[in-house]
Amino acid sequence: MPVSAEGRDAALLRAEAILAEQQVVDKAYRCLDTMRDSARAIFAPVIGTGVGTPQALTERDIAVRTGLRRLADLDIGDTALCFGRIDYQVQTVLEEKASPGKSAPAISGTPAISGVEPAGENSQAGGGLAENGQAGGGLAENGQLHIGRIAVWDENQDPVVVDWRAPVAEPFYRATPNDPMGLVMRRHLEIEGRRVTDLQDEHLAPEPARAGTGSAPGQGSGDATGRGGLEDGPATGQVHECGFDPDTPPEDLDALLEPEIVGREALLGALRRSRSGWLGDIVATVQRSQDAIIRAPLPGVLVVQGGPGTGKTAVALHRAAYLLYTHRFPLERQGMLVLGPNPIFMRYIERVLPSLGENGVTLSTVAGCYGLSRPRATEPPALAALKGDIRMARVIERAIRDRERRLIRPVNVKVGSVQVTLTPEMSERIVRAARKRQGTHNERRRLVERAVLRELISRYEQRFGQIILAQQERRIAAIAGSPLDAPAESNESEEHNDRTSYEGISVGEVPYGRLDADLRTIADDGQASAREAAAGSRERYAREQMSRDLALRRALDRMWPRLSAEELLRDLFGAPALLASAGNGILTEEEQSLLYRPRSPSTDEVPWTAADMALLDEARALLGDRASKRGSRRKPAGSEEETGQGARGRAREDWPRRYGHIIVDEAQDCSPMDLRMIGRRSLNGSATLVGDLAQAAGTKAYGTWNEIIGFMAPGKPWRMEELDVNYRTPELVMSFATPVLRAAFPELSPPRSVRRGTKPPEVIDVTSGGMESATVLEEASPDGSPHDLLAVVAEQATRISGQQGGAAGGVAAVIVPPSLLEPVAGAIEASGTRAWVAGSTGATGTGPLGSDGQSLLVCPADLAKGLEFDLVIVVEPAAIAEELPGGERALYVALTRTTGALLVIHASALPASLAGSAVPSAL
Repeated sequence: MPVSAEGRDAALLRAEAILAEQQVVDKAYRCLDTMRDSARAIFAPVIGTGVGTPQALTERDIAVRTGLRRLADLDIGDTALCFGRIDYQVQTVLEEKASPGKSAPAISGTPAISGVEPAGENSQAGGGLAENGQAGGGLAENGQLHIGRIAVWDENQDPVVVDWRAPVAEPFYRATPNDPMGLVMRRHLEIEGRRVTDLQDEHLAPEPARAGTGSAPGQGSGDATGRGGLEDGPATGQVHECGFDPDTPPEDLDALLEPEIVGREALLGALRRSRSGWLGDIVATVQRSQDAIIRAPLPGVLVVQGGPGTGKTAVALHRAAYLLYTHRFPLERQGMLVLGPNPIFMRYIERVLPSLGENGVTLSTVAGCYGLSRPRATEPPALAALKGDIRMARVIERAIRDRERRLIRPVNVKVGSVQVTLTPEMSERIVRAARKRQGTHNERRRLVERAVLRELISRYEQRFGQIILAQQERRIAAIAGSPLDAPAESNESEEHNDRTSYEGISVGEVPYGRLDADLRTIADDGQASAREAAAGSRERYAREQMSRDLALRRALDRMWPRLSAEELLRDLFGAPALLASAGNGILTEEEQSLLYRPRSPSTDEVPWTAADMALLDEARALLGDRASKRGSRRKPAGSEEETGQGARGRAREDWPRRYGHIIVDEAQDCSPMDLRMIGRRSLNGSATLVGDLAQAAGTKAYGTWNEIIGFMAPGKPWRMEELDVNYRTPELVMSFATPVLRAAFPELSPPRSVRRGTKPPEVIDVTSGGMESATVLEEASPDGSPHDLLAVVAEQATRISGQQGGAAGGVAAVIVPPSLLEPVAGAIEASGTRAWVAGSTGATGTGPLGSDGQSLLVCPADLAKGLEFDLVIVVEPAAIAEELPGGERALYVALTRTTGALLVIHASALPASLAGSAVPSAL
């Protein structure tokens, strides 16, 4: 078909625009390479130098750390450096040039060792871009700014790419035709590697404001019509009309139903891409509502409520990057902690922050933030729910108090040949007094020891004081009145006479040798000073004798033992008597029996579970360090991760590390005890909680976010933002899953889906041999045996794995109830299909999903939270709802993990909520 002259002109303009943007991208990468060379130059001259003054060595270490940190900040992997451009109205630029003091879009920061550093407390540098692009002056003369992942400067320190977090870049995410924020056009770049492959423009200004841009007559706003315009740059000022490809699938045209979508073409392009084994960033397609949350103020607790596919996780991670950029000074020192529900999820999100130029954030599971022990076993949901119950805080407190106890029988302590007695009444009085003092249990052990020694020394003095005092006064008088060089023989003779003068008193009780030495040094001070020295000498002698007494040490360990959290819980759960005492009036007898497990010989052999970590943390907070002493200084927290060897390698006095800001993903799955543990990691109460009450699949189902805040930050103010647009799950799938949501949480409404979808969910009933769907794939055997269920699942898994293993890539998942994980994985493996099998304590496979040719994940429904896949098979929905604590909520999670097709396979009857829902039809 012949191409019209108008079409040829449009194609030429498009090619010229792409070429112009390619030149900018090439320059940006050249400047980035130069910045990396400069970072290496910081430490290259000092590498290998190991001699010099202490100051020189310190300066060397600082240079190395600074250079390496700068290199890490500039490492964005293989992601695109620049992804967009914004054009301000020429009138805005002229006004800025005429009135430099007038408020205008501001760019944050100036070039510094760590990149574009925020200026001032709120990182708002005054003014916009100067005519030469310099920060702090007016806008550039052509009003154009390129937006990218990190700030890039040229050799003149002029910005080539502006960091997406800078205030001047905010209109890229916020501007709409109704509120253009001074923009006339927004451009999204499609880049593969370092090559610009395509671009889409959105014209935002009203017709009069855009008249000067050379828009074609009658051309409307890109957001109003869904069509973008294309400028070829400031040279020609011509605009080419480019709308949706006529071959675009109908599901993508449905995005026009959402008027607040920013950068529709770029967003839909991202949604059409196949998934990978890692979560990708959304920095190029952040929407208005998401950007408002990302840029929300730092102080206080921010709650983000959002349904499936609303981008909660991506928003939380981008918020982490934004806060580190905007509040670099406090947060770089205080640290930031990002918590997720399980190791599979943490591996899934691990690439997002590095792709945004941030590498200093601590990532950990909720259980992993305890850090001093690791879970290595699983337990029934009922037991995990009990351990997560807030009542366990009282049980642990009482268990510690039970270990602070009076003696049952008297303890005799020998001081030389003299015997004193520590009675039960004395021990009770000492324990009662120690309980009233401040400090942790282990810190107060020192108080107990001192009190016991004071009591025993007092008794020692009362019992033999008069005899010893008379004997010592005679010697004091003799020594004070004799020459300092008196013959030793006379002293020995007198000493012999003193020893034999008092029946039952041994020489060890009256330490003459030490006493003589002390007295000779102070003989001139008179009788009073000598008597004081003698008293001190007696007390030191008695204290030394008592500290070596094995019976007394055992008595102290019984009265007030030094304990680690692991020792306390091992003993508590391993002794029914201790459980009964600590749980009396708090736990039922059945609950106490449920907590019991045989006592392990050592704490290293205890099969700790994920739910135990919060209990260990609670105990550790009350006990303190096992070797701690009252008043010991706590060292400044380092930057090690809270999981793995980093936490265990630090001095225990540093535990727990507290952070300037904490982000908790899937916060609704945290138990009350988990939330208490998280709250102890907060330095100042600043946190972001992300989740969806309707997807709560943890041990406790919360009715409101206020309950969650009450456990983590009681009494602290908080605010909530809601995300209600679903960018992941097609409407056909959401309609299928909505009855399950209604049954699980009637108060919540499902998010609005951006895409309609082209294929309805398919349901295979193994027992009937049919499929409730517009398309019949295969008939199953009618007897409904487990073997037939596994055979059908394996067959369908092989089919979808083959679809995802092609050139288009992508990943698929088979989501199963925990009881079917091994049978389903075994059946798929027997069919010859490679799969990555995720278990409750880890995963099998040679690398992350999608990394070694593995395009299929088999996982239990409780580990699918937060993940997304191109195709999903859900096996036995009824069993998922029955086996997992979340019930219908866990099933709702499993049904909403797909970005495309959903297949449900079952042999048992479907849950009532799902059985009553008609399978949607493709539109």
